[in-house]
Amino acid sequence: MNSPGRSNALEELVQRFRETATALQGLETDQASRTLQLAQREQELKTCVDRNTKLYALNEEVLSKLEDQGFWSAVLRQEPFTKLKRVQLENLADNYRDAAQDGRVVPEPSR
Repeated sequence: MNSPGRSNALEELVQRFRETATALQGLETDQASRTLQLAQREQELKTCVDRNTKLYALNEEVLSKLEDQGFWSAVLRQEPFTKLKRVQLENLADNYRDAAQDGRVVPEPSR
């Protein structure tokens, strides 16, 4: 026979088990959410690293173009009649600006 004391103790034990199971389920849900957030952050970091690498390569290209400037480049930039070199340099600068803009990472608003 079950005594009333044993019945209460069993009910209390079952209630604690249910509370523990509910708490565990909440922790598992929280862990799954954090795992998903981590995966998203890692993907964002990879995107930033890739874009940073592209911007670094673009920077190297711009610097190498500047190093190649010599006396005749300066003369051609100052050429008053057709200004072909000036237009060519402005187009090159626009292309670099566009490439840099494509690599720019805009931070997302805080959640």
